[in-house]
Amino acid sequence: MSNRFKIIEIDKCVLYKIKHKDHIIVYLYMDDMLILGRIECIIKSIKKMLFIKFDMKDLGVANIKH
Repeated sequence: MSNRFKIIEIDKCVLYKIKHKDHIIVYLYMDDMLILGRIECIIKSIKKMLFIKFDMKDLGVANIKH
């Protein structure tokens, strides 16, 4: 919350913010997290901020199966 993310009231596991006209969405599920956005450098900066605050590892790009 200190980084200006807002909680979506319908689902409290979803946070979002708008940065440089791009929507950044963070979905939390138990001990997993999915970060969505179109601008890679913004996603990298969010990951960097999270690495500083939390003990975590990056599993890379999510695979979406159809």
